[in-house]
Amino acid sequence: MINVILDPSILLKSDDLEYFVNIAEENKKNLNIYLPSIFFRGDRLNEQQRNNVIKFFKIPFSISPEFNPFEVGRYLGRIKNVRDAPDFAKNFKKHQIFLENLRSHVVNPEIYQILAEEWVFMNEYSHIVSRIKKGFDKFMQAGASYLIIGKNSMEKYFTAAINKANKSPLDASLTAFGIFRASAKFIAAGGSSIGTTVISGNVGIGVAAASGLFLIMDP
Repeated sequence: MINVILDPSILLKSDDLEYFVNIAEENKKNLNIYLPSIFFRGDRLNEQQRNNVIKFFKIPFSISPEFNPFEVGRYLGRIKNVRDAPDFAKNFKKHQIFLENLRSHVVNPEIYQILAEEWVFMNEYSHIVSRIKKGFDKFMQAGASYLIIGKNSMEKYFTAAINKANKSPLDASLTAFGIFRASAKFIAAGGSSIGTTVISGNVGIGVAAASGLFLIMDP
């Protein structure tokens, strides 16, 4: 099973959200899609809190001003709250030292919560898809390092990662990642998800989550 969390920057209009709802349904046997928990707080965010998130993640509401991604009751289909990922609370505690460093670089509590959840998810579960690199730069400020890889290496990475996770090739998963690649500027992976994956030729990246190194795929 492949796990992916959507960064808020990826949701610019209602069609984008519906798009991922459909992907989650069409690939339900092979793919779990998650959102940060703030999306499930909905209208409990006040205007200032929403504006802070919108500004940081560069969500241009002028494109579709009627779209409120935090609306309570919005249909999310099979898209899940990241806090409902298996053992998420336990895994969150494993990263407390790094997250304390991250907190010192992210003053706003809503933005910190989103980035903290994304960091834990990326290291413990799988991938982040994003339109911007701003959150990844915050990870770097907190003490992590990243390696940017291009299209050819990314193809090898995803093929190896998908086959490893599913024990056999799955066209549905490959198609799903093709869709993510088309809709996202960056796809990030860290921790165990890159621990034994072949990136280029016969070179393996043997990286433990504790090292703080993660990959950013830039199509």
